[in-house]
Amino acid sequence: MRRAVLWTAGAVASAIIGVLIGWKLEPLLPADATCDNPVGLSPVESRVEIGLDLGEYPADPVTGTDFVAANLVDGDPTTAWVEARDDRGEGGELRFTFDADDDGAFDDTITPTLVCVRNGFVKRPDLFRANARLSTVDVTTGGQTHRTTLPVKGADRMLLMDPLGLSRTPTAAVTLVIVATNAGETASDANDLAISDVVFYTSGG
Repeated sequence: MRRAVLWTAGAVASAIIGVLIGWKLEPLLPADATCDNPVGLSPVESRVEIGLDLGEYPADPVTGTDFVAANLVDGDPTTAWVEARDDRGEGGELRFTFDADDDGAFDDTITPTLVCVRNGFVKRPDLFRANARLSTVDVTTGGQTHRTTLPVKGADRMLLMDPLGLSRTPTAAVTLVIVATNAGETASDANDLAISDVVFYTSGG
């Protein structure tokens, strides 16, 4: 009996040592995907439709710069969509559809893994400070809604994207509802909500 007990204890100790050694030799797993490092994820081309009540701010008559909804999905941080309401667009909806197979139809079902927003007009620090930005957003996908409150950032961090909570279920469309906003810091533009980019990722190839 004594030998059996000693053997069992020795076996357990050996197993523990083996686990510890194996753990120390195990390669580190890659970090979880983030908006600024979407390792292992693939972006999906998307198209956006804005609620009729939101509109698009008129193009600049001097520079010709436009503020159309398509700027949300062009992947260019120097462009932005700016809404055209008298307030900051709260309660308005943005609806995204997807073209995962690149056939131009934007009628594909995807399982979104990560959705990221570049919040505000980030082309220049003065534009970022002047225009309103998202504060709280509801994301509906697969019949489920997740609410995200975005961090308040200074112009020194304006290019960093923020993740939005969502249900990772198959869907043909994702709807973003503007729940709350933060006003800009310049009186003339304080009520003009601007968003530079929205990007969807899947874990597919």
